[in-house]
Amino acid sequence: MGGIDKFTASLWEQTVRGDKNLLETYGDPVARGRIGVFVVELYGKGFVRVLTAQGSKMVGEYEKLVAIDGSDSNVQKKSAAGRAAGAVLTGGLNMLSSNVRGDLILVLVTDKKTHTISTQVPDKYELEVFHTLRTSAQAILGANDGANADQASTESADTVSRIEKLAELHATGVLTDEEFSQAKRKLLGGQ
Repeated sequence: MGGIDKFTASLWEQTVRGDKNLLETYGDPVARGRIGVFVVELYGKGFVRVLTAQGSKMVGEYEKLVAIDGSDSNVQKKSAAGRAAGAVLTGGLNMLSSNVRGDLILVLVTDKKTHTISTQVPDKYELEVFHTLRTSAQAILGANDGANADQASTESADTVSRIEKLAELHATGVLTDEEFSQAKRKLLGGQ
């Protein structure tokens, strides 16, 4: 199971596999992982749970997945020269931060709502989770082949495309950090 540490995967699978009602209703656990502050769980019968922290517990309801889309196209490794220059200026502190920059965006369209999950500086783990979830969900949706998936996928692709354009404007200096954040929040429905 990609995109998740083995200990967490083992606990999650034992919990789900131990509950026959969960298995019958939602299917086998397929993928689980964290992107930003969200944990996403994907199940074999096309269900998904987007979990968020509420106090000391992670909560989220089971929803039928209709479409999935996302983009990691503007995620890039930082250049060695840039990292070296930053190390000189920060006394090496920048070497503790991520070696990538850019936006990672995952859009999950369910029967109940659209979840847009994004992070501005994804780590290696988040990139792995993103690819595992997207690939697994597309395979499940392809097997189920719902007619509504095309419409929902088009809507989510449009959102991702608009955010990518904003990211380009931000990267070229046309938008300030604050303008970029406000515009992105507006596209994501105030999240």
